[in-house]
Amino acid sequence: MAPKPQRRLRLRTRLPLYLLGLLGGLQLIVPDKIWAALLVGMAATLGVAYLWARQMRDRVRISRSSRGQWVVAGDLLEEDWLLQNHSILPVLWAVVRDHSDIPGYAIDRVATAAGEGRYTWRTQGTCTQRGVFTLGPCTASLGDPFGLFEVTHDYPDTRTLLVYPRVMKLPEFDLPQGHTSGRARRSRRATPETLLASHVRGYLPGDSLHLIHWPKSAQQGQLMVKQFDLEPAGPLWLVLDLDAAVQAGQDQESTLEYGVILAASLAAKHLYAGRAVGLIAYGQETCLLPPQSGSAHLWRILPPLAHAAASPEWPLARVLAQVAPDIGRGRTLLVITPA
Repeated sequence: MAPKPQRRLRLRTRLPLYLLGLLGGLQLIVPDKIWAALLVGMAATLGVAYLWARQMRDRVRISRSSRGQWVVAGDLLEEDWLLQNHSILPVLWAVVRDHSDIPGYAIDRVATAAGEGRYTWRTQGTCTQRGVFTLGPCTASLGDPFGLFEVTHDYPDTRTLLVYPRVMKLPEFDLPQGHTSGRARRSRRATPETLLASHVRGYLPGDSLHLIHWPKSAQQGQLMVKQFDLEPAGPLWLVLDLDAAVQAGQDQESTLEYGVILAASLAAKHLYAGRAVGLIAYGQETCLLPPQSGSAHLWRILPPLAHAAASPEWPLARVLAQVAPDIGRGRTLLVITPA
């Protein structure tokens, strides 16, 4: 359940009260119609301003909503806002200030609404940095037409937003296949449809037509067919070096950010190719994610990469010694390090 907003009303300055006292004293000491008129006018103005401000405090609501709980770095974050005025008096101004900690997400706004009306708007911002951020809280400042009272609405409700690292398209390159266990080899059927293509060759009579590699055929000017390994590729372990001592650069132009993007991109590339991928990332938080296959596993790899932060506690040599028993033999280990 969202916490209730806090609403406050205060007099901006005590000057009107001092003027009322002064005019009242003058009317008692030196009675005159001028003092009486000024006294009545000042009291009426103060009363109207107070009643207006109370309506702004008690009868105005502001809400926000966004789509989804996560985005990818570089994506557009959108929020829909609503100012609902349940008073017969108009909202002459409402200064809405957002206190989210997302870098570059500045969405402050001045809104108005007619009596018993509503005002909607949409804010947008680009999520330039991966990580875990907070949407909210926000505050709204309102007032009366005379500027005598200030009304403040504090909305403490917050929501966590996870910004995943970007996944880039990588050039083609070969990695060692590694080995699967004997049981895994026996459990898989050695059919071309279930294995990874390793290279192409010229078409020979009897080759299945659905194995033709059409882009290569067009490039070579003759029919080319895919060749498959008889041994399925073993698991691939990605090791991201988060040792603070070897990192360089700042913010988005740092080796840390490049390493995170490369790890995410490699994971996506090999998972979509059907290979099992695991992740080792020891920094301010430790992550040892066993290899699994399937595109759904990418969404298990991306969250720890979004949290990844460098730490001096885990130099690469210590990490490799720590995880060696969990990796096993015959596995492909790909280390991403600026060292």
